[in-house]
Amino acid sequence: MQLITDSVQGGIAYIDRDQCYRFVNQTYQNWLGCSAEEIIGKTVEEMIGKEAYSQKRLEALQKVWQGEAARYEGRRPCRNQQMRDVSIMLVPDWSEQGTVEGFYSLIIDITERKERERRAIEQEQFLRSIYEGVNQAIFVIDFDEDGELRWADYNWISEQLMGVPRTQGRGKTLEQLFSPDLAKVIRKNYEHCLAAGHSISYEECMPYQQQRTCWLLTLTPLRNSQGRIDRVVGTGINIDYRKELENTLREQAERQQLLNTITRSIRQSLDVQEVAQRTVSEIQQAFQATRAILAVADSQQTSWELLQAIPHPETQTAAASLGLSYEVLQHLFQKHEELIIADAATESLSPEIQAFAQNWEARSLLAVPIWGEHSQLKGSICLQVCHEIRYWRDRDMKLLHDVSEQIAIALQQAQLYQQLEAELNQRYQLEDQLRYDAIHDQLTGLPNRIQLRNRLQQKLQNWHGEGEYFAVFFLDLNRFKAVNDTLGHSAGDELLTLVGQRLQHCLRETDLLVRFGGDEFVIILEHLPDRQGALELRSAKQASIVVANRIHDTLSTPFLLLGEEVAIGTSIGIVIVHGQYDHPDSILRNADTAMYQAKTSGAKYIIFS
Repeated sequence: MQLITDSVQGGIAYIDRDQCYRFVNQTYQNWLGCSAEEIIGKTVEEMIGKEAYSQKRLEALQKVWQGEAARYEGRRPCRNQQMRDVSIMLVPDWSEQGTVEGFYSLIIDITERKERERRAIEQEQFLRSIYEGVNQAIFVIDFDEDGELRWADYNWISEQLMGVPRTQGRGKTLEQLFSPDLAKVIRKNYEHCLAAGHSISYEECMPYQQQRTCWLLTLTPLRNSQGRIDRVVGTGINIDYRKELENTLREQAERQQLLNTITRSIRQSLDVQEVAQRTVSEIQQAFQATRAILAVADSQQTSWELLQAIPHPETQTAAASLGLSYEVLQHLFQKHEELIIADAATESLSPEIQAFAQNWEARSLLAVPIWGEHSQLKGSICLQVCHEIRYWRDRDMKLLHDVSEQIAIALQQAQLYQQLEAELNQRYQLEDQLRYDAIHDQLTGLPNRIQLRNRLQQKLQNWHGEGEYFAVFFLDLNRFKAVNDTLGHSAGDELLTLVGQRLQHCLRETDLLVRFGGDEFVIILEHLPDRQGALELRSAKQASIVVANRIHDTLSTPFLLLGEEVAIGTSIGIVIVHGQYDHPDSILRNADTAMYQAKTSGAKYIIFS
């Protein structure tokens, strides 16, 4: 008997009616940490202390004394005082007289099993807390033997989303919980998951609390011990915020792209018309409007100039004028940041705005001002929708205001460019005038001695290349002093101007007439006849004499000054140049000498030789 009980893994003891130990096996001894001699004869109370009076043990003893086997679980310290989970079974021992004389106590250590159970319970509680506490939809669908999809369970978020309590939804098919169309879509995704054999994710928009809501759903198939998929676990994350963020980011990107396009247009061109055309085209497409209008105030700030009014291809051409006075828009934009009309047919509008909408056949309008410096209204951008109601959003207004700021920059740049261009033109004109004055006589407008010296210097430098004759005439007017003395200096000035005009008619375009100073004039005759041989000089002289006689003839006709006829003449000194001079002063000096000889001798001309 001892050998048999010692081989049993559990602890076995026999306890009599007096609660005294009569037998213990080795395992029981190990439990108490005592030998059989130390245990036999002792009471249970002496060996296990207060545990002898636990409620569970007392209830079990009551059954045993009534002749029934009893079982209970509890915790007991082992020999190292470590608490262990145990399962205790009490079996009554009957006497020959049919009474219970004692009972057998079988103790089995169930600590490991209890630990597993506790862990399982904790894990289940943990998973259940996640299942119910996570801010996601979690649901489980089973496949029955017929391959039908049935709801096994779902958490509270899924319950709200489906609109069906779990107590009513468990065991129901898809078609029993959803509309045929929605059930068909859901079934298609589940069948896709089954065919794939792995997790799949997809986005689904569905009605929720009278709104459309978007969810990111993930389906994960689970296999049983035979490898067959008999369950699908699904999770759903609400992505409304993400969708809204994506839409916001996309609209921001589109708005930034539009602003970048307009900014590039402004930087690439200072032509307001070109910038306006690109701008209205871009904003019309961006807003899907029927028409886009860009109007700019005129320089007097009294009326509008339509820079661009691009119509929709299906509408008539744009109106010829804006249809709103400068004062009306200025008053409007001083009170409001924008003009917003969702439905011109039903809203209460001022007569001017109502007429404006009718003039353009517009149903919905959105207009913003273009402000210049010192809060001066420079223009307006207007979007029009003709055939439908448009509820303008805050981001629409923000974008149009951003565009108006860019247009304001373009207008300011164009204005600055025009001012700069005008200043530059004025500067260039002044520079041209200064250059002209530097080489022309202010009285007669003829070239002066600076231009004369430049031309002579150029002729001398180029002579070896050209190799042609040219002549220099030095003229001094006769009787000019008498005119000044009798008629005054203003008459003398007029006479000099008239003389210059007559002399100019005696010359070719290639010749140069110069007022040298006072009543002296100098002429350079270009390209004199150039014959071969010894006749070259003679030909040049003959050509010069022809011009000299022509000059005397034209000056012989009296001039009319202050109502009086005035007769004058001139003395001419001529120098024929053909490579013998190195400096202009030498030519002018010799021509002056020849002129002086002609004047003193009374000759019409003298050719210096």
